Amino acid sequence: MTNHWQTKKLGEVTDLLVRGISPRYIDGGGTLVLNQKCIRNHEISYAEARRHDHISKKHSADKLIQVGDVLVNSTGVGTLGRVAQVRSIETPAVVDSHITIVRPKKNLFSNLFFGWAMMYVEDLIKGLGAGASGQTELARSVLKEIQISYPVSIPEQKVIAKKLEEVFEKVTNANENAEKNLQNSKDLFESYLQSVFAKPIKSWSKKRLGDISTIIMGQSPKGKTYNTQGIGMPLINGPVEFSPGQLSETHITKYTTEPTKICKKGDLILCVRGSTTGKANIAGQDSCLGRGVASITAKNYIIDQDLLNIYIASLRNTIYKLGIGATFPNVSSDILSAIEIAFPPLNEQKAIVKRLNALSAETKRLEKIYEQKLADLEELKKSVLEQAFTVML
Repeated sequence: MTNHWQTKKLGEVTDLLVRGISPRYIDGGGTLVLNQKCIRNHEISYAEARRHDHISKKHSADKLIQVGDVLVNSTGVGTLGRVAQVRSIETPAVVDSHITIVRPKKNLFSNLFFGWAMMYVEDLIKGLGAGASGQTELARSVLKEIQISYPVSIPEQKVIAKKLEEVFEKVTNANENAEKNLQNSKDLFESYLQSVFAKPIKSWSKKRLGDISTIIMGQSPKGKTYNTQGIGMPLINGPVEFSPGQLSETHITKYTTEPTKICKKGDLILCVRGSTTGKANIAGQDSCLGRGVASITAKNYIIDQDLLNIYIASLRNTIYKLGIGATFPNVSSDILSAIEIAFPPLNEQKAIVKRLNALSAETKRLEKIYEQKLADLEELKKSVLEQAFTVML
């Protein structure tokens, strides 16, 4: 760091460093209140904001956000530490008590430079939360101690901020293209999948799922039979034992010494309760089924298991909607059994599965490429910020 740069504590270079208000929410009118969901990817979205009744519960004028303020999420695992700068104001707004307003001293900073400086220390901020799991808090006293480095010259700050704006605009465009390509690769497989099953030809049969498969609804064993020492049979209770992605293999988190309902390795396992209803995995081993899941085993003299797996996985949203009748989604055996499945003669099924597997493999290959590009672009952004704040840009 050259001698025309300074390093000071955040509390020394800000006019305001304070948590937001505890809102009294109303449906309309009042003052807009930003919450943690509004701060993501270094941007502020007003879509998730709510309204505060400032008539019955007043707030001080300095709690209204100003251009140049940096908003810092200050509670919660996964949200704590996210920063975003207020670059424009659509309408007067405050933040709730889960967000800290950091307002720089105007005589020390260019607004844009201060925003970049706070983005540079974002990862540091994320590591400073304290508290029990799920209740992590970022104390104002801790935030005040974070060190910020900056050139004394505001014109020099503006030059650095301009360069960062230009570089990040290019990175953002590249990021958007990679995300679009990633989505296109996923859409390609979904499109082909729909084309296979959406318009069955005359030679295809249509039967109820209950007629072409064996469905076993889970039943949780008594909690006292659970263990993590490998004693008894692996237990699939729900999505905790699922791996990411449809049709991945389940993994073991616990065992039971008194298994109730049992599936075989290779069976399709379907979530039938809660927000993950419709998510599907393949049993990685013979397992006991808890009440949050069901197993589906194809009657292989009628339909190929792999084809049935792919078909059911493609119906995730449909199955979820079937369980929406109550506040808590819950799909019963009768509902599953009644799902109609269209499928070709057995001698054609293997060929379809082969084409689908080949396309799936290519889709996953492309997804890995684009996911790596996204990761590389994220690292590039960090590298650019590092260079800017070690005076190497």
